[in-house]
Amino acid sequence: MRTKINTLLLLPFVLLSSCTVQEEGEVCHLIEHADIDLTLKSMDDYAAMNWDEHRASYTEDGTVHLNSLDPEDLKQIDDALEGYKAQRESGVWSEFFWTGRYADRVILDYPDLDPEPWVFVWGNWNGVLAESGDTITAAVHIANRMSHDGLIRYHYVNIDRAPIVTALAK
Repeated sequence: MRTKINTLLLLPFVLLSSCTVQEEGEVCHLIEHADIDLTLKSMDDYAAMNWDEHRASYTEDGTVHLNSLDPEDLKQIDDALEGYKAQRESGVWSEFFWTGRYADRVILDYPDLDPEPWVFVWGNWNGVLAESGDTITAAVHIANRMSHDGLIRYHYVNIDRAPIVTALAK
């Protein structure tokens, strides 16, 4: 347990020390940046079902990875949007919203990886069940690899599905 705590405490220092300046004046770790603003707006557009605005946050070849890195689970953004729409039209959920969001932007400089910026968001996804009005909360981590144009190129979502599955099984 002590090793886990020490590792968690050292993680921010490792991330910061692994980052180098990519261009003149570019900072490798930020908590305020247009990429963060775009990511948070995209999340809000998803929750509010503003599908055109949500789509505009992505590159033409943008992809979505939900709880998986397996190539067969990869979705193109347009296919993912159709799934989002169907999920909302099913009537199970009356509302989605986010709480406790924290975001940062990091330039990762690893071998064999272009040093493009990533935006990381930690928070809670909340869904209101239409039938009961109960709010279900699930922890979520989002990692967006941003393009040079400032759009989302790769969207990785890791969400704790247990609270959702439990609520829907009732």
